[in-house]
Amino acid sequence: MRSILFATALAVVASGLVWGGTSIVALERRERDYRSPWQSLQPTVNGQGGAEPHQELGRVTPALGDRLSLEICFSQEIELNRWAGMVEIVLWQPETRQILLRAPLDEATLARAQPQSEGRCVVLARQGELDQAGPVAVEAVWTAHPQWNSPPELNVQAHLWSYAPSAPSQQWSVVLVLVGAVLLALLLGWGRSTVVPAPSRPPELAPLLAACLLLFATQFAVGYLPVPGSLGGLVRALALAATQMVLVVALAKLAHRRDQSDLGLSQAPRPWWALWVAPLVGLVLWVGAQSALHWVPSTGESVVTTLVAWPSGALAVALAGVCVPVAEEVFFRGALFGGIERRWGATTALAISLTAFSVAHLPQTWGAWGGMTAIVIAGLGFSLLRLWTGSVAPSAVAHLAYNATVALGGVLY
Repeated sequence: MRSILFATALAVVASGLVWGGTSIVALERRERDYRSPWQSLQPTVNGQGGAEPHQELGRVTPALGDRLSLEICFSQEIELNRWAGMVEIVLWQPETRQILLRAPLDEATLARAQPQSEGRCVVLARQGELDQAGPVAVEAVWTAHPQWNSPPELNVQAHLWSYAPSAPSQQWSVVLVLVGAVLLALLLGWGRSTVVPAPSRPPELAPLLAACLLLFATQFAVGYLPVPGSLGGLVRALALAATQMVLVVALAKLAHRRDQSDLGLSQAPRPWWALWVAPLVGLVLWVGAQSALHWVPSTGESVVTTLVAWPSGALAVALAGVCVPVAEEVFFRGALFGGIERRWGATTALAISLTAFSVAHLPQTWGAWGGMTAIVIAGLGFSLLRLWTGSVAPSAVAHLAYNATVALGGVLY
């Protein structure tokens, strides 16, 4: 019976991933990201001594029904008292002559410009779904004649991006994967709840250390997989999850174990009701993580933050978020925690498994230290749950509840 349920859960997860993968590809085909060359807004004087009335900064051709956003970046600090009110940015469709936006570069708008890697940028428009097909252009229009003999040069860049919002039919793939993953997590707690005596030969350190090094090496190697974009992000996450499961099997074979009770696998939690409290634990950890995101400053933007800016990326992160927790728990709170606990005790197991879990997530949160702190908080909670119950199942369920809250919130924006 357990084998049938296990196979069913894997089939459900696989179906959701195939469904979600095709949806990611479809969304990526509709996504456009255009950055114009840097251009000077210094008015060009024509032969009659006047200023050119407008200057096109760039254009993009979204599809009917796409959403469009516009950001203007400045390469240097802006002299508010000299530029405010002189220029407005117009977003329009040349073929239909429909104006989508007129945004004056007044003092309030220019003051909203935030520092980014490209310069100082301000978002001017986030359009709803376009009701007309065709190219969309952005222009700078001078609304007043410059009142200075030598106007200061202002270099600007137009950033236009368009995308199709993910449809509910595409978002349901996340729910399908989540259902399969929850079933897998519950099956981890299918077994006896008696305490298994320690084996006569505790696990050796070398295989555990080798497994961690292989996992980190794989994490580095998957960055070179020739799969670009959002789909590549999902493929890399699945490759790491598969590596974790293979390493767990290899560790079990090396130890010649006939059951996996000392790893917290096939082991009912103690007490039994901890499995039903686990989702609440995951939600409480999510609240703590949100506080960390708010209070801990960041020095950069994480890879995940960049990815979820696009619907395809948000869907890829959501799918990975509800798929990989079971593999992570089996590796970090199962093989690693269980092996170290049997040889050096619970405190050492807690410290080492939490450190390894946090380091494994460091590349995707580098610079976003609030996100890194959130992962440490969550990892500590999962490890304590594993220590309390003696089973991986509650920590896997809590991990899924935590990630599902983040994932579903991101994909349904």
